[in-house]
Amino acid sequence: MTTARARKANAPDMSKAPEPQDHKSPAQAEAEGEATTVIEWDGLEFEILSDPDDWDFWTVVEPLSANNVVQATLGLLGPKQTLKLRQARPKIKPTDFASLFQAIQEQVGFGGN
Repeated sequence: MTTARARKANAPDMSKAPEPQDHKSPAQAEAEGEATTVIEWDGLEFEILSDPDDWDFWTVVEPLSANNVVQATLGLLGPKQTLKLRQARPKIKPTDFASLFQAIQEQVGFGGN
C-alpha cells in the first residue's frame, strides 16, 4: 500500500508554481526589443536571441554551467526549432550539437576566441 507523503513544513508549495513558458517566437522577441540572429548550420537556419544576456537561465545558462552543450543548444533553439532540427537530422550525434553550438558562439560572439 502506498501512502501520500506530507509536504515538509518549510518546503515551498509547488502546486501553485507557474508552468514554464515556451520560448518566444522571433516576432515576439523582436516586438519586445530583443534582437535575434539567424544561425546557418549544415544547410539549416535557426533564429536565436542575439544577446547572451537575454538567454534564459534555466534552459541555457544552467546547462552551460554544467558543460551540457546538448541541453543548452536545445534550450537556445526552443521546441519548434528543435523539432525542425530533429526532422532534418533524426540521427544527430553529440558532436553535431557541439558544432551547432560553435556556430551559435561565432555568430553572437559568445565565449569564443
